[in-house]
Amino acid sequence: YQRYHLTFQKQPGTLHEVASVQVTLPPGARTVHTTPAPAASYALEQSILEFRLDLTTDQQIEILYER
Repeated sequence: YQRYHLTFQKQPGTLHEVASVQVTLPPGARTVHTTPAPAASYALEQSILEFRLDLTTDQQIEILYER
């Protein structure tokens, strides 16, 4: 298994923001588990996972996948 980890840090003094993030997995990769669950996923030539994050606090995305 491979693990991908991405951290978003809320900047002090900023207002409430929503972030939309797309992660493209390597060719032939298969998702095993994600935290949080993706808002959407697409399978074009490669798997794409889309996340929507509420940035009132720091947020993390973790994806466990296999090739």
